[in-house]
Amino acid sequence: MSRFDRRVAVITGAGNGIGRAAARMFVAEGATVVGVDTDDVALDSVRAELGPAFEPFPADVADAEPGHDYVSECMARHGRVDIAFLNAGILGPAAPMDDYPLTAFDVVMRVNVRGVWLGTTRAMRAMREQATGGVITITSSTGGLRGSGGMGAYITSKHAVVGLMKAAAIEGGPFGIRVNAVHPGPTDTAVWASATPTKRAESGSAGVGLPQLYRVADPAEVAAVVGFLSSDEAAFCTGASYPVDGGLLAGPPYRHPLPER
Repeated sequence: MSRFDRRVAVITGAGNGIGRAAARMFVAEGATVVGVDTDDVALDSVRAELGPAFEPFPADVADAEPGHDYVSECMARHGRVDIAFLNAGILGPAAPMDDYPLTAFDVVMRVNVRGVWLGTTRAMRAMREQATGGVITITSSTGGLRGSGGMGAYITSKHAVVGLMKAAAIEGGPFGIRVNAVHPGPTDTAVWASATPTKRAESGSAGVGLPQLYRVADPAEVAAVVGFLSSDEAAFCTGASYPVDGGLLAGPPYRHPLPER
């Protein structure tokens, strides 16, 4: 029996990157997945890859209107939601805080914080009502555990969802609802590609800008940790942060030539 047989998951940001990798992993291990994204073309592509076990639901995670309530849609389709992977997020522009446009700040906070708040509260309500518990995993970032200049709105938002996760874990515990956060480091996604062209160019043989393992993660490596946290193997894990960062948070890289491979 696969880990997620007969379980129902919702994944936000399911069209690309880590969300798509997670959808692939959950479907391969027996789950039905309701995949949420604003990009309906990307969702159709995932459906074509994964088949009927992946059910697209185009929606804006930060919109509180009923037509965007993917948790209620999942309940209407399947009568339950066992797993919620709240992964959707945006980077926003890069600028010093004193020059950062307030409108851009509001957009980042709307998606990265309001969107996660709505997903968490909706999922917790559904999981309480079905009385069988459930698992919520939130995508933060290594930026949710440290600072970084020039990305103030993004860093603020990713710290905010860590606090949200801890509060939700405390409130959800009595109902068997586990809530955790994953903190990806550099990962081979469109966000990484758009955010760090100079960092990749600077990496070179010294590995500047890369974590201790001298490479970026494959999205499937982050999805694997989400899978663990969503499984019965992690039954005693809640209220915690799980970096998937290749050692990035351990400290600055040791400046030596790359070892021979």
